[in-house]
Amino acid sequence: MELFRYKNCLRDCEHPVVHNEDEDYKFVKKSKKYDEKAFEFLVKKYQQKIFNVCYRMLLSEQKSKDASQEIFIKAYIKIKKFKGKSTFYTWLYRITKNHCLNLIKKNKKRKEDISLDTDQGKKLQNKELKPDELIDRKQVRKLIEEKMKELDPKCRVVIILIHYQGCTHEEAAEILGWPIGTVKVRLYRCLKILGIKLNKAKYRL
Repeated sequence: MELFRYKNCLRDCEHPVVHNEDEDYKFVKKSKKYDEKAFEFLVKKYQQKIFNVCYRMLLSEQKSKDASQEIFIKAYIKIKKFKGKSTFYTWLYRITKNHCLNLIKKNKKRKEDISLDTDQGKKLQNKELKPDELIDRKQVRKLIEEKMKELDPKCRVVIILIHYQGCTHEEAAEILGWPIGTVKVRLYRCLKILGIKLNKAKYRL
């Protein structure tokens, strides 16, 4: 099983998060006084990243849009409780992660056909490929997304944090509230499970 190749494909799916902590602090300070324009700046800065996280977890474009709005409303209401012990993005990500996990729990009994290709809006169809057939990176990314939705939500979130969002193990541990050792072990196990699923589908990267 060639996990390193899978990891590279995961990294290609999305650029790491870039944020300016000093800039955020200035606008967070104003937002605590319920300055709507200041908070609007933070929303515009992070709305795409938060939507991407929601989509990776919820696997539905409309649900992700709704969840993103709910998350920013929660953040606005709770912003006075933000103590600055972590970055604003870490705090916001924690709200996002908990909100999405709660939505998944509420809807876990519902089975839906969900399109994973937001650009084309078409359902990904599983298909068998011959061993000598070439798979381009776009196909690989679609396959990984298809298999990601089969993972346990906690597995999904640790992979998203590190391989989609570019967080370090330390940052992921802070967001998830897990020891660093737990993050590393769980990430390894989750990638292993993902690799097994890919291999069972007879795809070769």
